[in-house]
Amino acid sequence: MSFDKQAARAEIEKRNLIRAEARLPLLSIFGEMEKLTRNYNETRWQAFLNSPLRIRVYEKMLARERRRRGNPAFTPTGMLSGGGWSFSIRVERQMEKLFRRFGVGIEENHSPDPADPAVTCRVMTLMLAEEY
Repeated sequence: MSFDKQAARAEIEKRNLIRAEARLPLLSIFGEMEKLTRNYNETRWQAFLNSPLRIRVYEKMLARERRRRGNPAFTPTGMLSGGGWSFSIRVERQMEKLFRRFGVGIEENHSPDPADPAVTCRVMTLMLAEEY
């Protein structure tokens, strides 16, 4: 699903005709297009952020933090000393980096079975340098 600028512009012009008949101020086409584009991008970001990939990123970053601290039972909770809030911010920042790099067309690129090469075009593997 991609953002259709022509259809959005036609919808705005249609609304402007209705507003003109009602003697209301017309909408700025540029301003409305900006709003629709921002809304579309935010919707895509939220879908990406709530995807199963977030769980994988969370687990990888948690394993790395446990190794760094030397505490295999570390759980990110609370607000102090790198707890839950700061850890979740770091996970979200990592997801932002991944979204900027791979987020385009995420809905179209979804594979029902990532392990099957017949239906999977691309597989993204996240690895840490310490895992080599």
